[in-house]
Amino acid sequence: MDLKWSFVGTCRNPLLCSAASDSRGLRRRSSASGAILVSRSSIGNAQDVEANSSRFASRRQVIFLVAGAGLSMAPLHSALAGTEKVTLYSNIDDARKAGEKLREEKEAAEGPVIVSSTGIKYRELERGTGRPVATGDAVSIYYTISRLNGYYLDSMGYGKEGKNDVGEALKFEYGKGLVPEAIEGGMEGMREGAKRRILVTPERGWVRPDLLPRPTSFFAERRLSERIASQALLIEIELVKVKPSNL
Repeated sequence: MDLKWSFVGTCRNPLLCSAASDSRGLRRRSSASGAILVSRSSIGNAQDVEANSSRFASRRQVIFLVAGAGLSMAPLHSALAGTEKVTLYSNIDDARKAGEKLREEKEAAEGPVIVSSTGIKYRELERGTGRPVATGDAVSIYYTISRLNGYYLDSMGYGKEGKNDVGEALKFEYGKGLVPEAIEGGMEGMREGAKRRILVTPERGWVRPDLLPRPTSFFAERRLSERIASQALLIEIELVKVKPSNL
């Protein structure tokens, strides 16, 4: 049998596996390892795959590492169609190291991690040119809350999740303990028009139920209910308005 390529890997999504195989591709689940074997050949059939299954079963699993996505498995239909840039690794430790390197490079491209005077870590995404925030100022912010892996949880001001809230801002008095300590500490020295991504740890986050911001929808409440007080989260803040306390 003249094999052009082969792939051995795990597949938990039957729709994905189905999409990966076409009229010239075959797939088989190994009862011993629970792996999916996808084999494409210019000549051959199911009997060919059956006859050679033991040879493929002995191969180590490979991991698809998609550039920019870290350590993950690329969708088979995209990878096989040549629409994704894919690197093959036969050693999972090498794949893990490569994924960490990509993550570090991505983080470095976003700028350095800055630590405020109170020990809050944040990244300056955009520098503002307006008035700097001070204790007692009335501030208006847009924000997006996500998990550390970037998974979206909630937002205000950007119209995400079908919400009609474009331009709607969260307003509060800065320095008065109305938002988590991490948010106030991460906004230290922030100027009007700036954007920052702040790390909110549980002990400096939503330690009281009255702290803002609260979930803005039923779905956001479900996503946040188990995380907002127990997991480290990221909040990306855009400071859209600063009104000094003496005005």
